[in-house]
Amino acid sequence: MKKKVFRKWHKWLGLGIAIIIVFFSITGIILNHRKALASQDINRTYLPESYNINNYNNGIVRGTLVRSAHNVIVWGNAGVWQTDSHFSFFKSMNKGLPEGADNRDILTVTMNQHRQLLAASSWALYIWKNEWIRLRDIPIRDMTIKGNMVVVVSEDSVITSLPPYNHFTYYSIKNPNKDVKVNLFSIAMKMHTGEINGSLGVYFIDFIAIVLITLTITGILFSFGKKRIKKTVLKWHNILGLWLILFTLKIVITGLCLRDPLAGLLRNVTYHTYSENIKDLRAIRWNAYAGKWMLATSQSMFWLDKLDGNVKKMNRHPKLTSMGLNVFEPIDSTKWLVGSLKGAYIYDTENEVTKNIGKNIAVVGFSKDLNRNHYILFDKRKGIIDNHGKEISKGVGEIPETLKEQGMPLWNLALEIHVGRFFTNWMKGLFSTVYVNVFGILIVIILLTGLFIHPKIIRKRK
Repeated sequence: MKKKVFRKWHKWLGLGIAIIIVFFSITGIILNHRKALASQDINRTYLPESYNINNYNNGIVRGTLVRSAHNVIVWGNAGVWQTDSHFSFFKSMNKGLPEGADNRDILTVTMNQHRQLLAASSWALYIWKNEWIRLRDIPIRDMTIKGNMVVVVSEDSVITSLPPYNHFTYYSIKNPNKDVKVNLFSIAMKMHTGEINGSLGVYFIDFIAIVLITLTITGILFSFGKKRIKKTVLKWHNILGLWLILFTLKIVITGLCLRDPLAGLLRNVTYHTYSENIKDLRAIRWNAYAGKWMLATSQSMFWLDKLDGNVKKMNRHPKLTSMGLNVFEPIDSTKWLVGSLKGAYIYDTENEVTKNIGKNIAVVGFSKDLNRNHYILFDKRKGIIDNHGKEISKGVGEIPETLKEQGMPLWNLALEIHVGRFFTNWMKGLFSTVYVNVFGILIVIILLTGLFIHPKIIRKRK
């Protein structure tokens, strides 16, 4: 009796969510190879309205820099552009940057004392000399400048260089107490991508994703195919399903661990380990008033008197995320604006007091150079908002068709599909957490019922 029930569950659940399993698998492979696919774009006209560019949303503008009276530099996930303080025109400054929206996804642009422009993408550092010249290939989290010294933050190092920027010095920031608190969420993330085992681990996860696709296709062929192929597809379905069951379960369960409620639980389960240096670096800024560097990681913030000097952990600071900071800017001598996809805060560095700005804000950028009395923020969904989180549409030029037509990186679209946000355009009540949990649990049930009805398992039970 149980065998018949398990067989029905395995068959009809598998057929019912076959396309979801394929989506999970294909997009997972794409996410594991972002850099290799950075030149591949998707035309936004084929995508739901929420992915279109309106009011400078979706990260099309992340920041601004005044170069002269009528020359404002803007940057974002469509590269670098020249405009004015009203956004009344846009002139491309993308010459020299590689093709592809993800290659032109500029994190920040800054200017040194010689008025030279420097730009950082996720993959490289550039300098402007009538076109962008690549200075160095570096995986970059953040970039800033102090005088003429450019300062780049990678995952585990702070990297500096002085003009002509052909020599780079790497600093590993010393951990003040050598003790590091690691939560299980970060471990689950690395297990899910395979990163925990290096490059081979990533490729093995790709292989398991292909196995899941193969199991899905062979299951469909066995259910609806002709008799002459059923025996062959069932043989391979059973072989792959049995011998790789632990790995297929691992990839699904660790995926469930990356969404609440499991994600919240795993973030609170920590263990202590020894580390000579601070890891998971996200951003750095020079605090001129305090005469110190401020360094942000995915979990903590630190004071540094110099890059190879003493490090002191801040007692209180704004909420940080593994995605890093999109805004880290001074408002006055002691107050800083700190923003990410999780919100925006005014942080008083002298008193270590944090004040929240608005509600449901997903900050991707900042500007104090538009023709307004105060700074504005760029929200991922709403576009331009004021310092209270309210949408602004007046006083800024209409977004030009040139920017509206910028493609969406294939990697970005794959992420939206993988976590389910893409499907909320048609199912308004569906949330990413619900999507991942519901379909993740169903896939676990499909895999386990397949194991229970496997001929070898049945023979062993008998």
